[in-house]
Amino acid sequence: MSELWKRYGKTACIIFYVFALAMQMTTTFLIWNGRSLFWIMIIIQFLITTVFIFIAYKVANRVLLK
Repeated sequence: MSELWKRYGKTACIIFYVFALAMQMTTTFLIWNGRSLFWIMIIIQFLITTVFIFIAYKVANRVLLK
């Protein structure tokens, strides 16, 4: 598992990150479009997703590459 993560871990995280952002943006666009909070929600979701993906990647590296 460690070798697999070392080889494909960053790629898997980037693919998951792009997929998560696409789904969140689609949902936000469908629910909040035309409201004043639309751009605020987009920015907040982008920041939260970026932080959590970065933390998850660092934790996975620390656990799997020991």
